Formats: sequence, C-alpha cells, structure tokens
Amino acid sequence: ISPYEEVVKDILDLNWGDVQVTTEEKVDNFMNLVLRLNEHLESEDFHRMMGTFLVLLFFVRVVIYMRVHPKIAVLYATIVEMAMDFVHFCVVFFFLYAVLAFLGMWSFGDKTSNFRDFGTALYTQFRMLAGEFNMDDGQESGFEVVWGLWCVTYFLMVFSLLLNFFLAIVVDSYASVKEAVQTCQVEKDVIWDIVAASIYPLVAILNGWPGRGRLVTLLLRADLDQDNINDEDGDKDIPVSAEMLDLFQIVKGKHSSEHFVKYYRWVCPALDFGYKEPGAELEHKTILRAAVEIDSIRHDILGEKRIVMNLPQKDPSLQAIATEVKRDFVQVRHMLAQAEALRQQDMDDLVEVLGLASPSSRASRISLRTSSPAPAAKSGSMSRAASTARLNQRMSFPESDSETEAASGSPSSGKVLSRMSSPI
Repeated sequence: ISPYEEVVKDILDLNWGDVQVTTEEKVDNFMNLVLRLNEHLESEDFHRMMGTFLVLLFFVRVVIYMRVHPKIAVLYATIVEMAMDFVHFCVVFFFLYAVLAFLGMWSFGDKTSNFRDFGTALYTQFRMLAGEFNMDDGQESGFEVVWGLWCVTYFLMVFSLLLNFFLAIVVDSYASVKEAVQTCQVEKDVIWDIVAASIYPLVAILNGWPGRGRLVTLLLRADLDQDNINDEDGDKDIPVSAEMLDLFQIVKGKHSSEHFVKYYRWVCPALDFGYKEPGAELEHKTILRAAVEIDSIRHDILGEKRIVMNLPQKDPSLQAIATEVKRDFVQVRHMLAQAEALRQQDMDDLVEVLGLASPSSRASRISLRTSSPAPAAKSGSMSRAASTARLNQRMSFPESDSETEAASGSPSSGKVLSRMSSPI
C-alpha cells in the first residue's frame, strides 16, 4: 500500500480501549499520525502542482512543435508576431487594472465582500472581464454614486477599450501571418507533406539521390548561372534542369536526374515556373475547370479529335465593294450639300434682281454679305447690276462634263448639281 494509505490504516487501527496506554499517549499517537497524514497531503499537493506545470510545459512544447509546417504554425507565428505589441499592451493594461482594483477596494471594500482586499478586488475584476457581472444587490450592496462611477469607468476603459485593443492586436498579427502563409507556395497540406517527407529517404536510397541536408548543401555551393555570384543573392529565379543536376554532380546520372526532377514536380508543383496557387473559387468555376481538364485528357492523351465544321468564309471582294459604296455615298452627300448652298444663293440673287425682297430683308442680306470675307462685299452694299451679272454667270451651263468637273472641283458634279435654266 502507499504511504498515504498506511497512515490512514494506522489511524483506523489506533486502539482507544487499551487500558495499559494512557489517554495522553493515545492522543499523542493520534496527533502524530494526523501530522504524518498532513505531510503526505501537502506532498501530494506539491507533486500535483508540479505535474500541472509540467503538463503546461508540454502544452507549450506542442504549440512550438507545430511550427514545423507553415499551415499549422499559424498559432505559434501569431504569438511571435504579436509578442512586442502584447508586452506594451500589458504595461498599460495591468497598470490601469491595478489602479481600478485599489480604487474599488478603498472606496467600497467595507460595503461589499467582492472588494474586501486587494487580491479579492483583482479576482472580482477578472470575473467581470470574463463577463460575470453578478454583483451583490439590495440595500447592503453599497451601490451609490461612487460605485456607479467606478462601474462606468471600468466598463469603458477595461471591458470596452483595452479588451478590444487586445483582440485587435491578435487579429492584425493573424492577418499578417495568414498573408505570409499564402505567399509561401512550396508547401501543400500537412498530411501530404508528412507523407512526402516520410517516403523520400526510401526513394532516395533506391535511386541514389542525396539526402535532404546534402541536397541543400550541394545546391547552395553550385553556381548554376556561372556568373561567379551567389545564386541566392540575385533577384531572378534560376531554373534547375536535369542536365544541370547531372553536370554539377548533384544527382549522378542523366536518367536519375530526370527521375529526380519528375519526382519533385509531382511532390511540389509550385517548383514549376509560372505556377499559381489555386485560391478560393465558386462551385461553377470548379466544375468548369474539371470539365476543361477532362477535355484536355481526352484530346491530348486519348487522341479524341476535335469537331471541325467547314463554315462559309466571307468574300473579301464584297467587303471592298461595300467600303467603296460607303465612300461614294459620303462624297455624294457632300456634293448635295454644296448644291443646296448654291441653290439658296441663286434664289437670293434672283430675288435681289427682281426687287421682290422687302427693304428690311434686303438690308439684312446686305449686312450679312458685308460681314463675309468675300471680296464682292467690301463696298458695304451690293448693287442690282452686280447681282444680275453673278446670277447670269452661274446660270450658264458648261458645255461638257470636263468643264463641270473643273468648275465644281469634284468628278461627276455636273451630273448631280442642277442649275436654273431661265429666270422666273
């Protein structure tokens, strides 16, 4: 039996009815056994407390060991990221927390048991911080102006501001760590990486590949681009091919080097140039991508032919004819606009010659012609003889199409524009 059970057995076996032993000796024996029992209880409490600390240390070690993989190291990396901000936050938090605990104890510690001393006040504030506001009520609760002022101050400063500051530090650090994990493309999920790391030693032995540590050392020592500069110091990515691995004796043998490159491209697709890590996508995008991959397998691997239809092609001559017709239409529309302008001017001159215009309209037309830059309007007025001469000159027809073209400045204008053959 254990020492604890042995002491309990001695206490139970104590013979209180033995007349040969005095009462004082019996009491002394009983008290000695109680003291031994108390020592064993204290020793058990001490060992239990030490065991609790060891379990907590094991818990911390588990959190630290999780940093072996980026996607499960989020907790550890977040703690490291927020360490300095958390230290500065604790300085402010504990100072204000202690001041409010002392204020509560000094102001109404004699009226409520929750603030009877400084330690109890600290624990009461922690309960309130955790959301337990079940305080004493009634006439003996000590609720008064000072108590209300303290509650409002504690709620605003500690419960609302400082607690949310702490949450903001945690969330901001987590966001930074999450972004860093997303930019790291070489890792996959933790189960796949554990399997790949477990089978690599066996695959390396079978194919004569170097171990992981040796592989890293050889790659760092090799100057792959032959520029006498450390490849890791440059900004550009240097491709590593099977020929380079064989040339620099990193992996011996061309066949083994090719197999090595294929293995790593299968284990870690991010090593390929131009690789993009797939992100979150909607369900229809996932289905479409799967359908495209299946179609590529059918076409590239299984040799399935694409469906090709001989659709009628557009005649390029028809397109050229349409362009030419459009250009001729624009020219004809421009010529019609010019003809309309000349017709309007002929009508104005005819009215001027016949004297059919009113004095006001005649004055307005004379003023408009005076303001125009034409040389005929420099005198400020136009005589009826000048209008008659210009009208007769424009009413004369050209004798041929060539004269018409020369007069209008564009081909076939004589066929389009019409002239007045005789005065009204």
